[in-house]
Amino acid sequence: MRSVGELIRLKRIRFKLFFRTDIYHALTYVNKDHFSAVKLELRWSKEDLAVLLAHRLQNLHPQHKGALTFPVSSDWINQLFDWPRNKALKSFDAFYDLMRDGNCDVLPRDLINLCITAQKAQMNFEI
Repeated sequence: MRSVGELIRLKRIRFKLFFRTDIYHALTYVNKDHFSAVKLELRWSKEDLAVLLAHRLQNLHPQHKGALTFPVSSDWINQLFDWPRNKALKSFDAFYDLMRDGNCDVLPRDLINLCITAQKAQMNFEI
């Protein structure tokens, strides 16, 4: 942060810093508010995360041509996961609500790691 603060006056050098929200808020850098004008906060919606997972499932649906939409994505996810019929977790929507962190966010990293772990567990079960 100090280096960028010192070099920001140079016109031919552009910096992009990426911070997780919790890390950025924990920073005690004195002039942190000087960066607020150029700060962009990325957020993932439920629809974005469903499409992200659907891209990983796309090879299971070779007949699908065109862009992935949220209805198609959630349908594929609901087909893949055998949601218990008698429990509260019956769809991707309910799953998304359970995955929320303290800031009510679901991070792509957490969702992908969960799916990788589920895939490994399924492969071990089948062996």
